Amino acid sequence: MKDEGYSMRLQKEPFAVVAALCWAVTAGTAMAGPQSVVSPSGHAVIRIDDDGSRFSVLRRGETVIAPSPLGLELDGAAAFGALVLERREDTEVDRNIPLVATKASVARDRYRGATLTFRETQAPARRLIIDVRAYDDGVAFRYRIDDPAPVRLAGERTAFVPAGDPSCLATEFDRSHEKPFERQRISELATDKGYDVPLVCATASGRTHYAVTQSHLQGYTGASLWRQGAAMQVRLSAVPGREGPAYVSRGGLRTSWRVVMMAGRAGDLIASSLVGNLNPPPEGDFSWVKPGKAAWNWWSGPSKGATADMDAFRRYIDFAAESGLPYALLDAGWAWGSGPCCEALPETDLTRPVDGVDMPALVRYAESKGVSLLLWAHWKHMAARMDEVLDTWVRWGKRLKRGLASVSTHPATRLLPTG
Repeated sequence: MKDEGYSMRLQKEPFAVVAALCWAVTAGTAMAGPQSVVSPSGHAVIRIDDDGSRFSVLRRGETVIAPSPLGLELDGAAAFGALVLERREDTEVDRNIPLVATKASVARDRYRGATLTFRETQAPARRLIIDVRAYDDGVAFRYRIDDPAPVRLAGERTAFVPAGDPSCLATEFDRSHEKPFERQRISELATDKGYDVPLVCATASGRTHYAVTQSHLQGYTGASLWRQGAAMQVRLSAVPGREGPAYVSRGGLRTSWRVVMMAGRAGDLIASSLVGNLNPPPEGDFSWVKPGKAAWNWWSGPSKGATADMDAFRRYIDFAAESGLPYALLDAGWAWGSGPCCEALPETDLTRPVDGVDMPALVRYAESKGVSLLLWAHWKHMAARMDEVLDTWVRWGKRLKRGLASVSTHPATRLLPTG
């Protein structure tokens, strides 16, 4: 049933053509029973119970995620009471998104979506919104609360119950996100520690490989997965050392997306643009970003006992040049007083290399080989004197045609003072 809110529009953009079909229905017989959102090809399906309490995921008729809990755990407020589906709004999107620095120059963003608005059956009749999307290569959902008051969360009730007891590649949750993956069944995972995303599994038939993960964390918080029986419970990451709720919004609520990527082969998950598509496209001029592979002294190791000197750094630059790699990354240990690894030592000085290293000369040597340098730096050392550090790095590369600087994410900063 389509009401007066039905509309169809075709929007043309410089980099994309978007076709969206939207309609809304009000509570009644049209919404009785579980609410299904089916991907454009019909291969992927996500179902939400009509009281907003559970979801399940299927691919090509096979259950991937068995009925699993949904919901929020509020802090300082009464829990949501029984919910009823008040409104459903559907949309269908097919557009191309330009990419900045990833595995392709453009991503096709094609999905069917629904916004499900649930209302408490008793006073105070609060509303909980669940946005749902079904792509051919996966599904996603997130929670929203439109009330402008700040929302305090103790956590989420969200959990994923993999169908059967699948074999998975799991990695322990660690703030560095650098733990190795091990193959284990869900029943073999520990219950006293968390696991990082993605959790990559295969159904018993082997016809579907899938990854449980998250997307668009901006303005929200990260999470880990903890086994509780057959379920992998989402646990929000609170600010370290801070007591109280795991998350406090500035007003209203929009969580990150909970995602299940799916494919016929595990390798096909690599090519998926699903996680990126669930994030808003970046805004700004990124013409200066030049993605590429790097020769990395930390990765190539052994780092223990390795010396930071001109000869060692030149060897990595030579290797990058001979291998056709555009970058050489000099990891921890190049800066004066930085020590052999990653701690934010108080004596570290990012405006000075270690004794015996002439950084301007090294930049010129790299340029002569057609290689650019990336320098690892701890964010704490950068934040305290960013202008001074960046100005110094520009001077180190002042003979080059142009200078670039790029800051990466926690736990460290990588900068590119070269062309």
